[in-house]
Amino acid sequence: MPIDIYSFPVTWLANHPILDRVSLVAESAGLLTEYHHGDPERRERASDLRDDWAAWVQEIRDHGVLEPLKVVKNPDHEGRYLVIDGRHRLQAARDAGKKEVPCVIVHEGDIHAHMEGSVIARRHWTKSMLAYFALLLHPEVAVENRHGGDRKAIKSQKMRLDLTTREELAERYRVSPRLMDDAIWIYRQLDEHPDLRPRIEPSLWAGVPLMRLRLGIEGATATLDQPRRPASPDSASWGKYVNGLRTRLVLWESWTEEQRIRFAGDWRRLVTDLPDDAREVMRAALQADSPESEDDGPIVIDPFHAGDDPTPVNHDNDATAAHGAQGEPETGLCNLYETGGSGIPSPEPTPFATGTERHLSETPQVLAAPSQVSSLASVPVGTPVPDTLTCDRCGRHGFTVSGLARHQALCAPSTSRPVSA
Repeated sequence: MPIDIYSFPVTWLANHPILDRVSLVAESAGLLTEYHHGDPERRERASDLRDDWAAWVQEIRDHGVLEPLKVVKNPDHEGRYLVIDGRHRLQAARDAGKKEVPCVIVHEGDIHAHMEGSVIARRHWTKSMLAYFALLLHPEVAVENRHGGDRKAIKSQKMRLDLTTREELAERYRVSPRLMDDAIWIYRQLDEHPDLRPRIEPSLWAGVPLMRLRLGIEGATATLDQPRRPASPDSASWGKYVNGLRTRLVLWESWTEEQRIRFAGDWRRLVTDLPDDAREVMRAALQADSPESEDDGPIVIDPFHAGDDPTPVNHDNDATAAHGAQGEPETGLCNLYETGGSGIPSPEPTPFATGTERHLSETPQVLAAPSQVSSLASVPVGTPVPDTLTCDRCGRHGFTVSGLARHQALCAPSTSRPVSA
C-alpha cells in the first residue's frame, strides 16, 4: 500500500507532549557541560554530542531531510501536527534553515507503537533512558496500587505491582526488572514532587544512571520538610563549601560568558547578605591577591563593556584621570562586590556603600576596586570629591580618588605629617 508523503512547513509542527519530556541531543550536551564539567568522561561525551549534532545539521543543510517524520493531527490546533518520530530531524532542519520537511501522517491508534519502536531501535540510548521512557508511554505501571516505591517494599510485597506487566515492559525494552523498579520509584517521586522534575529528567537524558539519580532524589526529598538550621560557627564542615567553590572556579576559563554573568549575579547577592566583618575579611583577601599590570597600575574595567579585555591604567598623580579623556565624568565603576571578582559586571553597578555613607560622591567614578579605598575616610552622600587629594599618612598631594587608593594600599604609616589643605 503506497504511503502518502506530505511536505509540511516546520511552523506547523510541534513535538508530542511525551517526547517533549525527553531532552534533545544538543540540550543533553549543554547539560553535561553545565552540571558535570568536572567529570572528564562526561565532558568528552558532551563534546562528541556537539560534534555529532553539528555534522547532522550540516548534512541536512546540504541534502535535506531524507527520512520523513511521522506525525499525527494536533487535537488542540486544527491544521497542525504533532511529531511522534523525528523530532531531532525537525530541530536539525530548523537549525539548518529549512522551511519545510517531509512528513507521513500516522493513524491515532498507532501512536505509542511508533514511538516505542523508534526509541527501542536507538543505539545511543542507555538502559536507564529506555526504562524511564517505557513509563512515559505506560504510566499505569508506575501509578498502579501505589504504596511507596523503595526496593524493600517491593521485595517484601508490601507494595503490590502487576509483576507481569512490569516484567513484560522490562522484557520489551530489554532492561532488567531491577532497573525498571528504579525507574518506577523515580517516576513516582517526580510525580509527588514535580518541582524536582526539571532538574532530574534532563540529567537522565544527559546520561546520568538511574541509581545515581535515585540517590540524589532521596537526599533532596529527605530535606524538603525539614526546617533549615543555620550552620554552627564552630562547625568544622564549613571548609567543604569553600573547597567546593574553589573546585568550580578552577574551571572558570571553560565557562561560557553566560555562566560567568550568572555566577557574578549570584555572588553579588551572596555578598550582600554577609555580615560586615565577613565582607571585610573577603575584601582584605582580594586586595592582597589583586592582579596588577606590568606598569604597576590598577586594572580598571568598564562595567558597560562586558567581555572586553581589562585595560591597565595608572592613575597615580593624574589629576584629570577621573574625568575621562574629554573632561566628562566616567559612568562606570569596577566593584568586586558587583562583579564577584570576575570582571563580569552586574547590569546595575552602584557605588560601594557603607550604611548611609559611601566613599564617592553621587556621580560614580572609575576605581580599581572597592578594597583599595578601605583607608579613605567616608564621605557623606552629596559631598563633592575634590579634583586632587592628599595622603593623610605621608602628606603627598595631587592624587585622584583611585590614585590615592592605590597609593595608600602601599604607603606605610611611618611618618605622621599633618595633612596639607
